[in-house]
Amino acid sequence: MPDPPALRTVRLVALAAAVTILSACTPSTTLISDPVFAELYLSEQEEVRRFETAAGEAGFELRTVALGAVPSGREAVDAALARVDPGQPTVLSPLLSGLVSSSDGSRDGGGPQVLLLGGPDDLTGADIAVSPAGEASADADGNTDDTVSRAVYNRVPAFAELGRRVGGNSIVAYFRSDTPARRAELDAFRDGLGNGAESTRFVVFESPPDDSAVREELFRVRSPDVELVAAFLGSQNRLVFEEIRGMGTTPPPVATEDLGPAAAYDSFVSYSIERDYAAAVESFLSGRRGTIIVDAQLVDRDVGRNDRVP
Repeated sequence: MPDPPALRTVRLVALAAAVTILSACTPSTTLISDPVFAELYLSEQEEVRRFETAAGEAGFELRTVALGAVPSGREAVDAALARVDPGQPTVLSPLLSGLVSSSDGSRDGGGPQVLLLGGPDDLTGADIAVSPAGEASADADGNTDDTVSRAVYNRVPAFAELGRRVGGNSIVAYFRSDTPARRAELDAFRDGLGNGAESTRFVVFESPPDDSAVREELFRVRSPDVELVAAFLGSQNRLVFEEIRGMGTTPPPVATEDLGPAAAYDSFVSYSIERDYAAAVESFLSGRRGTIIVDAQLVDRDVGRNDRVP
């Protein structure tokens, strides 16, 4: 016998109330972003979904807050954190992370637990090459307080995979070797190349180079026979890109780092090694604290920005 209209109405109201209660009970997390990170990672729905999925896998609803300008000091970050519920885990974008020390802790003992997605300590630590992804430990100062955690990205496996992908080509590779992690990445790339390392011209800077040093090397190693250019010089990669752009309509493909999901340089960049921020968020929300080590990803941009290599 069909339910009378009044009973159906009661059941629908009860169902709606139950859904509302369940939604209200779902814990939330807030990602506080600088405008640069927001433009790169939060302006495209596909990237936003990656963060939402990462939070959802750990049982959280994601909220995002973007600051209107890159702050020059800690005060703006403190003001943003003060607006977050004390018990709510909070994530800070890489530029904001650089203003916060992982040993700061909560200033009043009642603030949120915070994940720093990056910052000045992102590539320190000689043992990063052998640490398993997702391992939590004390920070470089021996800090074990779990109020402020930091994500550190192990790029070594991605460099080894890149070497295997491009081995056999005539390559010019620009690297820095000024930190233990960067030296480990260079070694992994060489190992991945195998015998192909013999046909690769390595230009290695033992300290962060200035513009003139990079331009001098670009001029010195210029060759029409180069089949691939690898650029891993941090902020100085832009000089390599400028050189490639000036090589005509068929420049050699480029392998590089930290382009993000944007389509910058898609006309000639084939591979990029990217930090997996969403994976760091999921590890943090799943309960990991301290230094959270996450494997970076090799992105094949020829088949799609987000086609990650396992």
